[in-house]
Amino acid sequence: ARLLLRRAYLELVGDPRRLYRSHLTDMADLVDAPPGKSIRLPRDLYLHRNYDSLWMGKGSEIPCPFPEFNGEVRLPLPQLGRDVTLDVSGWQLQMEWRDGTEEPSTEPFTADLHLESLGDDGIVIRTRKHGDRFQPQGMEQSKKLQDFFVDRKVPRAWRDRIPLVVAERGIAWVVGHRVAEWARSRPGKPVLRMSFRAP
Repeated sequence: ARLLLRRAYLELVGDPRRLYRSHLTDMADLVDAPPGKSIRLPRDLYLHRNYDSLWMGKGSEIPCPFPEFNGEVRLPLPQLGRDVTLDVSGWQLQMEWRDGTEEPSTEPFTADLHLESLGDDGIVIRTRKHGDRFQPQGMEQSKKLQDFFVDRKVPRAWRDRIPLVVAERGIAWVVGHRVAEWARSRPGKPVLRMSFRAP
């Protein structure tokens, strides 16, 4: 393990002369540490312990691939037969009607939502708030959104950047992860297909 970690450091900086045995010991100890722990290394590098991986690089947090999301955006549902593409706080969002006859999308950033379950007041795109609850597809009861993120092994630093699609009834989709049980598509019923694309 120490040789592998030393090799990773060498790949990043090209010179291991400032990396001492004590650093290698701390790096090896991090393998068995709880998620969220990190150590600082020479040359302003950090080694982070995630749920199922280690990440080495510059920055005191594991870099998040998603843009920062500020505030919330309220959107009307698109009219029948009309596709909508717009920018939402750094994300590109596409919304379109589907008749429900095709298989639901399996892409993590695309979801088919049961149109009737979304209500008549449109949807809100926002990030998490204290006390949010979510009923993941396949579950009979809701759970704390925080617990859902922990179960999904979402890094702590990413959780405030994950968009949520919220309807009258609650969180319909945790983008990139799971649709709510009550908002899942139903065969032969109209759906709203939503696709998020990060820059």
